[in-house]
Amino acid sequence: MKIPATLAALFFAAFTSTAVEIQGVKIPPTAEVAGKTLQLNGAGLRTFTLVFVPIKIYVAAFHAPAPLRTAEAVNASPGPLQFTFTFLRDVGQGDVTEAWKKQFAASNTHTYAGYEKDRDAFIAMRGT
Repeated sequence: MKIPATLAALFFAAFTSTAVEIQGVKIPPTAEVAGKTLQLNGAGLRTFTLVFVPIKIYVAAFHAPAPLRTAEAVNASPGPLQFTFTFLRDVGQGDVTEAWKKQFAASNTHTYAGYEKDRDAFIAMRGT
């Protein structure tokens, strides 16, 4: 699956190789996926502003086998890659699906054949 450039860029801003804690969520410096050790590439807090009040939605983290500093590097990586989302509030699946679709539409300027299928597969990974 190709990762939209804006989504990938979100995680590169906070590149680090040490454990971090955001809003009480502890993010380890490494993760094991498919027998490979992945390094923390970045983490951040997603907020939504409602009537000038920021609402904290989730903490996201991105682990990869090597430092990936550009969207092109993410798309070219053979993986595995791990995105982790820890929701800070109870959010229903319908709300999450709608929010992801709006966020992708608002922040993605690049599409390709199969983009909608990949976007929907990404959104479905959240589960119920």
